[in-house]
Amino acid sequence: MAFSGRIESVNREQASVRDWLATPLGRRCLANEQRLIRHALERVFGEQFLQIGSWGERLSFLRYARTQRRALVDWRPGTDADLITDPEQLSIASDSVDAVLLPHSLEQTASPHALLREVDRVLRADGHLILLCF
Repeated sequence: MAFSGRIESVNREQASVRDWLATPLGRRCLANEQRLIRHALERVFGEQFLQIGSWGERLSFLRYARTQRRALVDWRPGTDADLITDPEQLSIASDSVDAVLLPHSLEQTASPHALLREVDRVLRADGHLILLCF
């Protein structure tokens, strides 16, 4: 029973974000963030780009990645993610990712510090971390 209550809570949170992003302010915010991410990713190349956390439509930010592969990872069921995994224990090999994007993920996860530790673990030494936060 506790698990189904948590899923309902996550679904309400996702609906709330979607509703806000549909407002004029939300659309303007997302458009500005997309412009910033497009600019930030212009010089980021490599093999693997990882977006951890959903924000807007699936390709809102993934489409700007210039890496050979790109993936959306989330911890919430019901998202359009390539991989659902615990943000405190990402199911991703260490030192394997060239760039990580956290679009408001630190604000949405229960343990932002644990997520940052995992990002540090999976990110290559010369990798890029891009954060979007309020």
